[in-house]
Amino acid sequence: MAVSLLTNASITPTVAVNAQTASYTFVLADGNNTLVTLSNASANTVTIPPNSSVAFPVGTVLNFAQTGAGQTTITQGSGAFSYQ
Repeated sequence: MAVSLLTNASITPTVAVNAQTASYTFVLADGNNTLVTLSNASANTVTIPPNSSVAFPVGTVLNFAQTGAGQTTITQGSGAFSYQ
């Protein structure tokens, strides 16, 4: 059996940053390997749209980070299914 050792030099992660300064609704391009940043001094909302509007592939991971002082709230778009 052969074993390969990967070093940090051989791994080049690519993450696109989608910087937002107001409330925002995810789009298809925000899927895997994208980080949506929300920088706002006031409260803001990030919305996950329903499948009928944006059909994310099964297994898609949506990443976001609150980078401003304003509290970011996650909400579901109208008609989106939610897990409780």
